Amino acid sequence: MSILQPPNLSRSQRFAVLLVLYLAVLAAATWVAYGLRFDFDVPTEHQRHIKEIWVWVWASKLLALAVAGQFYSLLSFFSLPDLKRLGLALGVVTSGFSANGTRWMRCTKCRVG
Repeated sequence: MSILQPPNLSRSQRFAVLLVLYLAVLAAATWVAYGLRFDFDVPTEHQRHIKEIWVWVWASKLLALAVAGQFYSLLSFFSLPDLKRLGLALGVVTSGFSANGTRWMRCTKCRVG
């Protein structure tokens, strides 16, 4: 096996490797986003949000990636139909979380006020 040739992985091995890689990217992106927002001094309350809330967001996005077939497609070739499927899958999840969050915020304001 040469360095330039990817290893021959079975379908389940490929799924596991990509799952770990995508999870690492999602976690790193969230950490960097919170770090930039708070100058890398993230308050304890927001650290708790990462542990309690973002885990579900990551799981939902990974499920959307799996449904869109991102774990089984050829990674060296990315076409416009792949981009459409990916955008649709992640867009639906993000829209659902946004709508749910907006509704939750209105209910919280009603109870508090």
